[in-house]
Amino acid sequence: MLAGVGMMAGCAAAPAPTAFQAPFARAGYGPERIARIAEREWLAFGSVLADGTTSSSGRRETEDGWWQRVGDYWFQGVGAAHTGLHETADGRPFWSAAFISYVMAAAGAGDRFVYSDAHAVYINRAIADREAGRTTGWLGWPIDALTPQRGDLVCQARAEAGRVPVRYHTRPARFPAHCDIVVAVEPDWIAVIGGNVADTVARRRYPLHQGRLPTERGDWLALLRFQG
Repeated sequence: MLAGVGMMAGCAAAPAPTAFQAPFARAGYGPERIARIAEREWLAFGSVLADGTTSSSGRRETEDGWWQRVGDYWFQGVGAAHTGLHETADGRPFWSAAFISYVMAAAGAGDRFVYSDAHAVYINRAIADREAGRTTGWLGWPIDALTPQRGDLVCQARAEAGRVPVRYHTRPARFPAHCDIVVAVEPDWIAVIGGNVADTVARRRYPLHQGRLPTERGDWLALLRFQG
């Protein structure tokens, strides 16, 4: 399955899945916990490293024991009854946004995150909230506006044949995208973890230019940061 594009059908934001959040998880929600939950899931899938074209050995979404875990991402993240084996007429649905939503729920986000099976939903909300003057919660900036930090979300717009490329200032309400969670930051690169990357949960590295993700790459779109 292709990595990381949110489903374009049935992508309305689900209610906050507080039923799956233990009371102890709701205190202390923030970037460090988000990164640690992402690392936990990466370890569960066998610490897969991916460079965009190949990936190291590990577990995949259709393996017994792991297709059920993808089901947890769907159900606990967005309330959908899918698994890693779920098929539609178009193939297996993309679960990268469900993974992000699951991590937020597990980290105790409560109503502080917009849970959705489409990345565009929470990308647009974070950008709109910052532009409206909000100073707390999930806020969005152009990808090169800030140096990434552990626990941030870094988001890309996915190009599709025949469609106008999505840009930060000209975003539609729905568009194919992918977001990863930043787990390490060095002077010249960042490491991120995302779901539905090479059919697994994988860790990747991206170069920085003067501490920022370079816009020259073309598909980088937005950086989202939680500010409590």
